[in-house]
Amino acid sequence: MAARQHSSSALALSVTSSPNARVAALFLALAAPTILSLLVFKAQLVLPSLSAISLGMAGMVALLAWATATRSNSTHATLWDLSGLYACLGFAAGMLSEPQHVVELFMPTGEHAGR
Repeated sequence: MAARQHSSSALALSVTSSPNARVAALFLALAAPTILSLLVFKAQLVLPSLSAISLGMAGMVALLAWATATRSNSTHATLWDLSGLYACLGFAAGMLSEPQHVVELFMPTGEHAGR
């Protein structure tokens, strides 16, 4: 009987042994910022807000993975993997968004209309 290696982090994403459950958990974690952006922001601001939210979450998850000393070379999905997925989602949304919409996200039209 082979012994299973566990990550030193209690927050690793290996809650179940099923690979399908891990993939589903990662997918739901990535879908959360998208759903939040769709519900809160206007249609033209969804991609810039998704980019900002995802990159912020990538940084927070990376700090959490670093603080909990999660190993990145394990055989199951870790916090480092989740951070990388958030970063990819954030950069992709940022590349697809229009520059004027990014400006509008951080400076609503009432503030820079007179300039």
